[in-house]
Amino acid sequence: MGNNFFGLNNSAAPSTPTVERPAVQAPSKKFGGKKLYVVVAPVAAIVIILVAVWMVPQGNADVISLGVDYAVGEKLTYAVTMTISLSIANASMSNSTDGTLTVEVLSFDGDTYTLNYTTSSSANGVSVTASNLVELKKSEMVTALALLPVASQQFNSYGNESGPMLTAFFDQTQAKVGDTWSVPIQSEGSVVAEDLKVTFKAIQDLTVEAGTFRVFRIDYSTSVQQNQSSDYSIKIDMSGQSYLEQGTCRQIQNNLQVAMTFQFLGNDANMDATIASKLIQDVKP
Repeated sequence: MGNNFFGLNNSAAPSTPTVERPAVQAPSKKFGGKKLYVVVAPVAAIVIILVAVWMVPQGNADVISLGVDYAVGEKLTYAVTMTISLSIANASMSNSTDGTLTVEVLSFDGDTYTLNYTTSSSANGVSVTASNLVELKKSEMVTALALLPVASQQFNSYGNESGPMLTAFFDQTQAKVGDTWSVPIQSEGSVVAEDLKVTFKAIQDLTVEAGTFRVFRIDYSTSVQQNQSSDYSIKIDMSGQSYLEQGTCRQIQNNLQVAMTFQFLGNDANMDATIASKLIQDVKP
């Protein structure tokens, strides 16, 4: 039975004279090279892709820039909605207020910003407008701007710019998505404040009335307690979510929840508040 291998016929009859056959040649190197190329090429491509991915600095997409960049003369306007429910003894009430908050950058000396906060609100036909000047160091701006528009101006139980929330700040230049920081809050006298807990969330695009912004989200929470006497005590739990523009830390949107319990002359009272703010205009000089 004959076999055909590389075009050579190996069958031979006994009467056929012996014929010197040419030596069987090794497979062509050229043919083998093509075959090897067909196998190696896609493997090499995969390796190159994997190496390229591996060499790209990991986590860059998750780096949050905490740089602050505001222009003197800039004016940011927020729409603010505040809902409050109060219960004391056997009585209860609730109220909702819409208003605006304007943050105007008056000056910057390279170290300290001077800001003018103006709030305007109306409820039951009564309009109220109030302004407050605040001076903040650039290193303190991130936390202050994340919380001030709602926590200090719209709901500040301390009534001035020196409340404990303003003493909580971080001077780092960047964070990573998933980081959780505990920021000390200075407290004095009968006021005891827990650390401000801040967790950095995903970077995303956020569209509000003022436009579409590349933002990062921070979740924050703290608790403040004051015991002035055996007849009076108050505790405030605050938590919220703030969306800040990547690279400038302009506040774009903020949601704050406040739960307050207090005792006065033997009476227990509870108040819950939700405050939401969104940037509706950013006027730059």
